[in-house]
Amino acid sequence: DWQSKDESPPVSARKAIHIGNAVRDRLKINKNAMVWELDCVILKCAYNKWFWIVVYNRNKHQTDDIGNSKQFSVFVLMDGTAVEPVKELLKK
Repeated sequence: DWQSKDESPPVSARKAIHIGNAVRDRLKINKNAMVWELDCVILKCAYNKWFWIVVYNRNKHQTDDIGNSKQFSVFVLMDGTAVEPVKELLKK
């Protein structure tokens, strides 16, 4: 958890990107030469819990060979745990 007395979150934006990239690579989302590019990293709070959302967009110049999914996100908790996207949803 990110304590209110702490100036910086325990997981930096850079670390959240690193974790998100590892999830992207492990899920083999980049197969078939599909390139997913980092779009943004968002710091959010819900129910007094802080987390990062690492957002990837599909390269807009590529064909739609895996369905209509143009974006996916990896949620990174402040303990470094990644909440991975459900692969079936990536195909829709």
